Amino acid sequence: MPRFSQADYIAYLARRKASERVQSKADDEEAGIHEAIISECRRLGLYYVHSRMDKPSTATVGTPDFIIALPHGKTLWIEAKSRQGKLRTEQAAAAVWLAKLGHNFRIVRSVTEAIRCINDAIEKAETENGDEKHSGKQQGVL
Repeated sequence: MPRFSQADYIAYLARRKASERVQSKADDEEAGIHEAIISECRRLGLYYVHSRMDKPSTATVGTPDFIIALPHGKTLWIEAKSRQGKLRTEQAAAAVWLAKLGHNFRIVRSVTEAIRCINDAIEKAETENGDEKHSGKQQGVL
């Protein structure tokens, strides 16, 4: 059985902790983006559909993480990815399909980018409709 000196053991633990931090940062980043999108949708009173990260999705393969109902009948489709995250083939196909149909599909890689994306999409929907800013108040239900 190999023997470690106390200094070797401390160095080993430091390396192990550093690799755990790098691993958890990547995992937390996408989860943090999801939490921020949910929070922003709730704050603005937007209806959204969210594909959970912790379980296999029952939605169509490739469906983006979020479908957000915007004012004036517009939708925003968001795929959240970590900085190094890549779209799977099915996700890339869904992105192309949505764009071909004229839908607003975005990939976001940070909390700031996600919030900006949502607010820009609302502003665009209101500009196209000539309305004031979305207040988060209920507009009317059929």
